[in-house]
Amino acid sequence: MAIRRVITGHNEKGQAVVVRNEPLHPDTPGFAHYRIWGAEQPPVFPDTGQLPAGADSLVPAPGGLRVRMVSMPPHFGADDMYDTSDPQRRAEAARAQSAAEPGVLADPNPPGTYGTAPGASGMHAAASADCVMQISGESVCLLADSEVRLHAGDWLVINGVTHSWRDDGDISAVMLTIAYGAHHHGVPLRTR
Repeated sequence: MAIRRVITGHNEKGQAVVVRNEPLHPDTPGFAHYRIWGAEQPPVFPDTGQLPAGADSLVPAPGGLRVRMVSMPPHFGADDMYDTSDPQRRAEAARAQSAAEPGVLADPNPPGTYGTAPGASGMHAAASADCVMQISGESVCLLADSEVRLHAGDWLVINGVTHSWRDDGDISAVMLTIAYGAHHHGVPLRTR
């Protein structure tokens, strides 16, 4: 998928100008993940239109914002990102990768806690409220004990819950995500 980002700002005379007009390239292995825009605090205008400092992290600080585009290839699940068929080892690898990203929460539940449904190894939670719109294709959002299938035009709001993603379809699942940074008191222990 070709993604182009055009950013406006103000020049020294206060006139509206294009500051950047550039192709974006995906930055996540296994599926195309594009970081469109981000901020840690409300902008003040007029400004130069430069990407705010610190806006490259996946999860924004409380009150911050991230806008992303994600395209999962057909028949993709989080399990595909790890070189093992063992569900527990996949979950351990997924947690190790997630731990490197600020704002992704440590999960006190043992790896494998969320079962063996396709994509379960990628279960994670973040300190954000994520508003996700399915643009094309279909995706499946896995929750701890259920799944939500999204079709083009559907919106899903993920309020800091543990989840993962997969694409069961024959075409790429393309989603737009707007994340709003939140305070989060941690992933709860599962009780059954």
